[in-house]
Amino acid sequence: DMTPEWWRARAYAVNSTYRARVAKKAGVPTSSMPLENLPWICKPNDLIELFIQQDQKCMYCGVELTKENLGVDHKTSLGNNGEHALHNIGLCCKDCNTIKLARNSEEFIEFLQDYAKRIINRYNL
Repeated sequence: DMTPEWWRARAYAVNSTYRARVAKKAGVPTSSMPLENLPWICKPNDLIELFIQQDQKCMYCGVELTKENLGVDHKTSLGNNGEHALHNIGLCCKDCNTIKLARNSEEFIEFLQDYAKRIINRYNL
């Protein structure tokens, strides 16, 4: 299901996102910014280890991660000066990754808790 090639593609996507940001900041084309120049390069095994450590669950909502819904998140977003480093990477579902936006992990968890309370109150659950 999640083949070595699939994990390699996920890691490449994580590195490419950061590479594009660094290139833009430097005012150069992304193609002129080799991956080797990044301070850290995410490897497929890094993601596999996180997948195992997180019990194959989203680090925010706990849903089971699958090939179809797995996203990679910078806990502190790159836009908020978060590092492109293993300690700042986590796996989450695409839903959480989409609604997290530029919030850091703590802010996002507070948002989720507040949002859940509003839904519970709204629908008398």
